[in-house]
Amino acid sequence: MRMTTETTTFRERLRGKSGFTLIELLLVLVILGILAGIVYPSVINRRRQAEIAAAKTQIVAIRNALGIFETDNGYFPKSQNALLELVNKPGNAANWHGPYLEELPKDPWGNAYVYLIPGNPPW
Repeated sequence: MRMTTETTTFRERLRGKSGFTLIELLLVLVILGILAGIVYPSVINRRRQAEIAAAKTQIVAIRNALGIFETDNGYFPKSQNALLELVNKPGNAANWHGPYLEELPKDPWGNAYVYLIPGNPPW
């Protein structure tokens, strides 16, 4: 069975020209590596800045909730789990009008916030 000259010509043109050479592939990988080296640090830095901004915002919200708690009750929370008093009514708070926070947030790194009563550090 003989192929037409049109098909043979097309196959002959493709022969030796299909695919990429090793040098071309390595060049593309080097270019991608350089681009990743430029872009990656700026993306990581933006994420860190966003986490810090989120933590500052959460701290301000906790501080405001503590101030409202103090206005309503005449004292700041003093128990071992003082921040829980912003969410759940403590037994000794007659004028509690909370919850002052819907829930206790965790910082952007997954840690619980710590509220220290002056003079009682945990260490």
